[in-house]
Amino acid sequence: MELYTLHLQKALRYERLCVPSLDALLGRMGESGEGSESLAFWDIDTLALEGDDGPTLREPLPAPLWAGSASTALEATALPLSAGINSPLEATQDTGIYTLDKGRYLFCQARAASAADLRDQLEWFVREGWWSGTPIRHRIYLRLVREDGKTAAQVLARNTQL
Repeated sequence: MELYTLHLQKALRYERLCVPSLDALLGRMGESGEGSESLAFWDIDTLALEGDDGPTLREPLPAPLWAGSASTALEATALPLSAGINSPLEATQDTGIYTLDKGRYLFCQARAASAADLRDQLEWFVREGWWSGTPIRHRIYLRLVREDGKTAAQVLARNTQL
């Protein structure tokens, strides 16, 4: 895997899903059609612990703070909420809609066949950010996209250093 900078050109909107775990989210993606996508996120403090040798993920892996699926039915003006790194979680809970804002993100991508794959990718991302001098400070996003009959897992984080 490589750590990249992604320039997200347009905001992406998602509608809330009731999924209790990464296993459930990944299972739902496996049943979804080509081009389907989902988003889950955590605040970094709920996902990882800081240690002398860098961050590690909590055991057991906590459920996402929020998860949703992309909806083409949402209009561009449907959400007055900016979902940047300081957006209140309460606003997403009230509306059931979340917007991943356009902008610059740390980014990595891999195929995900299991929740263990997702966990490994999340940990690699958090640790690689720390080792490269761009530690994750706020939210960490997991975007799952169905492509070529498989699920691509993209881990993203806005960072004040970008």
